[in-house]
Amino acid sequence: MDLEQFVDALINEKHAGTTLEDFMREDMKADLLGRLSTFISLKVITDLAKKDPSALGEFQKLTTGDTPAEDVQQFVNAHIDDGPSFLAKILDDFRILYLGLNQS
Repeated sequence: MDLEQFVDALINEKHAGTTLEDFMREDMKADLLGRLSTFISLKVITDLAKKDPSALGEFQKLTTGDTPAEDVQQFVNAHIDDGPSFLAKILDDFRILYLGLNQS
């Protein structure tokens, strides 16, 4: 699942049973994609600062432009232990925050 599909699923989950106009859904999607990108970047920066400070500058350069998400994901997989699980945890944390779920 890519980030757009993830965001679509979040919107569907949060607004189940509600009819959303196409423009509303697109606005929500654009906003959530931006927030998710920032959330992922902050989590990666925090982890790199603790575990691999030398890679921190490289990551910041990578994320300042229009770098494809696949390139960022490859970087994370190369510099963070168990990158796929790390990213899955980030997405789960974002889902919990967005949906307002308790973390019990």
